[in-house]
Amino acid sequence: MAVGAAEPEPLGFRIHEVHLLLRGAYDEALAPLRLTLPQLGALAAIRRSPGLSIAQLAQAKAVAPQSMAEHVAALEASGFVGREHPAGRGHVLELRPTAAGAEALRLGFGAMRAAEERLWAAIAADERRRFRKLLERHLAELRQARPAGPGPGSREPEPGEE
Repeated sequence: MAVGAAEPEPLGFRIHEVHLLLRGAYDEALAPLRLTLPQLGALAAIRRSPGLSIAQLAQAKAVAPQSMAEHVAALEASGFVGREHPAGRGHVLELRPTAAGAEALRLGFGAMRAAEERLWAAIAADERRRFRKLLERHLAELRQARPAGPGPGSREPEPGEE
């Protein structure tokens, strides 16, 4: 490389920049629904796997149980999830989505899609489809190459990734 030539930044920097732009757009879109992105992610996971405990949900989303407990408490206060105490599970409370939670999820995903449309409006639809397919393929490859076990690479998809 020539002296003074700029070395390209690591790809992860660009991916993180896209993440920050998306996160800001999602936060703005979800604010009128009084939902946060982590709450919506938790609600989506509860819908996919009803009966999870807070500890199981925290592990699936790669966050601390205390953080997940806060998200679940907010979802419960909004009437989006309920807790059940099944026989034979000790003190474990299982989480279940409510009808209001299903509607919040539908509205939240819709708000996120609208935010994405605004953010990606300058990119042609066919180019977005190619980008999505490429991203999904490489993400699957990266997940396969990563050692098994809990952690960010083994998380469930976030809202909008379904």
